Parts: sequence; C-alpha cells; structure tokens
Amino acid sequence: MKYWEMIKTNRQPSLTASVDCSKQADDENMMKIIDEMKKINSSYSDKTTSLTEDEVSEVLSMLLNFQEKYFSEIPLSDDLSKDFVWNLPRSIYNLAIKSTMTDQIDCLNPIFWFYVMCVPDIDKETLAKYILLAFNSISDADKDKIELLSDMYDDMTTDNDDEDGAE
Repeated sequence: MKYWEMIKTNRQPSLTASVDCSKQADDENMMKIIDEMKKINSSYSDKTTSLTEDEVSEVLSMLLNFQEKYFSEIPLSDDLSKDFVWNLPRSIYNLAIKSTMTDQIDCLNPIFWFYVMCVPDIDKETLAKYILLAFNSISDADKDKIELLSDMYDDMTTDNDDEDGAE
C-alpha cells in the first residue's frame, strides 16, 4: 500500500498538517482510498496490531514531515510494511505524539530515527547518508538539550541504583 494513500485528510487537526505531499489525491479520491483502507482493515482485524488507522496516519504524517525537512535526498519507500508500521510499540507512538505536542526538537521524536527503517533498498551508503543528514540536523543548542536530558537520565538511574542497594 502506498504511504501517501494512507494519510487521512478528513481528520482535523493533523499534527503535521503543514506537510504538502504532491502525491495526495483530491478529496473524492481520498474518500475512495479511505474506504478501501477500511475494507483492508476489516480483513486485517483478525490480527492484533499496536496502532489504529488514525495513529498510523499520524506516524506517516510525521515521516513525511521529516522527509520534507531533513531527508529529501532519501525518500520513503512507496510501499510501507503494514505489519511493521502498524505494530510500532505503543510507548514509541506515545513518545512521538508527546514530542510533537510539546514542540521537542525533532531528533527527540523516535519517529525521526524510525525514518531510516522506511526507506527502500537500504544499504550501508544509504544508512551513512541518513546518519550524516540526521547528525547535521542537530544544532549546538539541540546537543546541549540532549546532553541535559542524558544527564537527567543518569541522575535518575543513579538514584534508582542507590535505592536498590539500600534494600
């Protein structure tokens, strides 16, 4: 299934509504696509998935946003694995939504790092290009924030280790 066919346009508001995807169909065609997705989902409903159709739509919107902002040189695959995308762990999805809603720096959104797993024919050169683009997207201020959060993690785990040792 083509990822741009899965993006919902009738859901308001989308977290990444600013993404302009040239491959999106007009409203009538989009409704046909959504109806087709519902049919696919009903046949797929005997399988357990982590995410709903609406949640996957949000993930795909985030992926397209990251493609537009950072990874235009490494386009997403036209066909994304339904089993793969629909089964992102709930904790990853929740953090991605929280990151978007709280305007965290993009590299702190796990979907930023998930992007590379959704490109076609991944090889070491593509991965290297992705890493370089991701690395270059992190400003000095972003790096400071990452280091601060990392230090907070260290403090939390040190405190937990101290508590565990006291028992």
